[in-house]
Amino acid sequence: MNKKNYHVKKFEESYSQSREAQLIQYLNQRGAQVPKLISNHPTEKIIKMQYAGESLLGIINNNKITKKLNTIQILKILRESINIGQEISKLEVWHFDLALRNFTFLESQELISKSIFVIDFSAAVSPSFILQKPLWLRPDTKVHHGELIQALEKDWVNFFKKNSLSVPTIINNEFIIPLEKYNNYWNPQLYVQKLRNPVCVVAHSIGIMIYDFLINSSELTPEISKKKLEKLKKITLGLKNLRSSIVAHHNINRLLESIDLTIQELEISSGVTPRPIISVKKNNATHSKNTKTSNSSRAIKENILALFILCFGFFVTNEAYTHHNIILGNIAYSIALVAIGISILYLFLSVITWKFFIFFKVFLRLESMILFYYFFELLFHDTSWLFLILILISVISTLGFTVKYRNTFN
Repeated sequence: MNKKNYHVKKFEESYSQSREAQLIQYLNQRGAQVPKLISNHPTEKIIKMQYAGESLLGIINNNKITKKLNTIQILKILRESINIGQEISKLEVWHFDLALRNFTFLESQELISKSIFVIDFSAAVSPSFILQKPLWLRPDTKVHHGELIQALEKDWVNFFKKNSLSVPTIINNEFIIPLEKYNNYWNPQLYVQKLRNPVCVVAHSIGIMIYDFLINSSELTPEISKKKLEKLKKITLGLKNLRSSIVAHHNINRLLESIDLTIQELEISSGVTPRPIISVKKNNATHSKNTKTSNSSRAIKENILALFILCFGFFVTNEAYTHHNIILGNIAYSIALVAIGISILYLFLSVITWKFFIFFKVFLRLESMILFYYFFELLFHDTSWLFLILILISVISTLGFTVKYRNTFN
């Protein structure tokens, strides 16, 4: 095989080598934009991978290469880098060091979407591959998410204590790890593996990467207006130190939309007219990719609106009971407790992990059916038609929103 067709990565110890090979193979099987694993050599502590081009950091610092790339191409490269980071997160592989040095660009590929690869999974976490040793990262407040910093500090402090070593300053400090001690240390209960919002850590990493580019390499994108540049910077800052995974996804999509709009404006002003590709399969994939981001953002707004309408319906129901001096029966009282219990339980589970947000529409439907029960009970008590109409509208509207966008979060 020609040497240019593959890249050999060597490791200091076997654990990191074995884990990276497993993660790459796992992502290869799922079609992620990572280099193809050619062979794994545990005894030699190396893995052989498909050659995936030069790092984006090296390309940006190389004047000869950047002169070949215009502003539109650079923005498309950055956009795909963000998208890849988000896509592998959906595969539950969270790369906590998404930086330009860990993305590569292969010039031989025709499509930019197939030209970008993410590399170096020494700082990646996945529930499919539980960490057994502290994540190979030094916590830095200038780079890392606050939650990640705390977890890394706890893991490294435990490492030093368990090995009877003096504990150095962990945060914002360079410390030495005895390799022999690290090789013999095993701990399946690492704090970094238990992060509540790993997507927020990924979003933070993306925000730092793009913000640093906009600050330090703005001369590579001279066609972008100062106003547009400031807007992009503001959006990237909105990705830092988030505490909600759903907000993190929303803000990443917002950044992607803003970059897409900037690319479109530059293409129009430069006289480049985007044309559809004459291929049914590719056109469908492109359409799906373009609409996915906008649908997700719209669905969030629609579901929030549905929640407000539902709350309004319960408010009107309470007013109806009060206005007509209706006392809750045993069944109605029990159902009220169930409604409150479901709300508290769902809120608690959503705070623990973002995955429960996908059941948001189910939550809305359950609460809507409970509200529907109170509609019939009030109807039985000859309640004013104004109250009944408002409650019925609330139920129908809430159910309508959840049915209309039932596939958005899947």
